[in-house]
Amino acid sequence: MEESNSLLNVLCLEDVLKDAEFLKEMLVDAGYQVKMDIVSEKKEYVDLLKERNYDIILADNTLPRMDAFIALKLALELKPEIPFICVSGTIGEEKAVELLKLGASDYVLKNKLERLIPKIKRALNEHDLEIKVKQAEKELMENHKLLYDAQKLANMGVWNWKADIDCVTWTEALYKIAGLDPKFPAPTYAQHSAIYTPQSWNLLNNAVERAMKSGEHYELELELIRPDGSIRNIIAFGGAKVDDKKQIIGLYGIVQDITEFKKAQEETIRQKEMLQRVIDHIPVMITYFDKNRKILLTNNELERVLGWTNEEWETENIFAKCYPELEYFKEVLDFMGRGETGWKDCKTTTKYGNLIDTSWTNVSLPDGVSMGIGQDISERKHFENDLT
Repeated sequence: MEESNSLLNVLCLEDVLKDAEFLKEMLVDAGYQVKMDIVSEKKEYVDLLKERNYDIILADNTLPRMDAFIALKLALELKPEIPFICVSGTIGEEKAVELLKLGASDYVLKNKLERLIPKIKRALNEHDLEIKVKQAEKELMENHKLLYDAQKLANMGVWNWKADIDCVTWTEALYKIAGLDPKFPAPTYAQHSAIYTPQSWNLLNNAVERAMKSGEHYELELELIRPDGSIRNIIAFGGAKVDDKKQIIGLYGIVQDITEFKKAQEETIRQKEMLQRVIDHIPVMITYFDKNRKILLTNNELERVLGWTNEEWETENIFAKCYPELEYFKEVLDFMGRGETGWKDCKTTTKYGNLIDTSWTNVSLPDGVSMGIGQDISERKHFENDLT
């Protein structure tokens, strides 16, 4: 709360109205705009604490059926974040210290009210600082949770290594990847040789040695051995840690478990190879393409008729070569991109520059994939033209 031109909401516990008004005048003279509620009864005090928000509580020690200790206890129960200052002419030092120990922000004797404004400023500043610290702690916890959730979602763990004492620390996610119990210390770097296959350990050890000498980062695909003997495929990222003198003192990095991804990738390759073997024996042209019209697969008949290999279809813009006329090219792509089942007769240019007649049937498949089934109908077209 800034003092200059700041609105200060004050709850004042005072049974002498003149004393309360004097406190308000002091605050106004100090540059505050003051909104002050003055109470002397416990019930009204409790009701206001429940209903309204205040920047500070100023409490006399002696009130009808209530003292500063009761007022502080109620404030801590209902609004513990509000600074509480005892302003009294009767409280002794011993009781004042006891009040501070219980949670009061400060106390001021009425015969030394010149100390009140500095103490209010300090209490408000400490309160603002506490709010900022709590907010920072909350954001830090939220960021930690986001990081933890992200690591968990990505099967990713973080590690840190202090080289001089060979001390390695792991996050919980990394323990899970390795199949180890987080109640126990992470393996030292020397013990890492036992949790990798020999080939992976050699790759990792060489990369670590280079990183410790030159600071070179590394990214490796490795095989990690769990205690049950199962193998996990991981990607290991590592980089050098340096001290204030720019000396390399260890490494840190990330491990990501890609086992399931590798399995899915291998299964996709297996299915693609199996499908390739099937369509290569079909005597019509076959193409598979995604929703972006990117060719995924072609067969031998397509290469025989048009000349381009499967690799060329996957890596080059062959459509533009088959249909060099722009408008016709757009028309063909539109037919393919609709993802609907249908057919179309096309004039198609081969790799060798020959213009042939083809007929294509477009078949819609799941996941935005389409299959094109084509035939060279040049002879039929020639026959039809001869008849006409």
